[in-house]
Amino acid sequence: MKGTVPLVKAQETALFGSKAVGLGQAIRDGLPVPPGFTISTQVTGASDALAYGTAVVLIALVLTVNLVSIVFRVRLRSRRKW
Repeated sequence: MKGTVPLVKAQETALFGSKAVGLGQAIRDGLPVPPGFTISTQVTGASDALAYGTAVVLIALVLTVNLVSIVFRVRLRSRRKW
């Protein structure tokens, strides 16, 4: 089961997380829980290449932000303003 489902149907912790599964169990047990929905942690139809590409982009973004902060810090220190 992938995608968006009502809390009452969330039964797999690996797909929906423990909080959603717990709320779903509470609804099934008859406890007063407001209605809601949960989103699966798996994306339907996503390839391994997409996951790999996303990871590479995020790593590049982190490295770029770190590089910019290092350059900024070096420039400020060379001007004795920091």
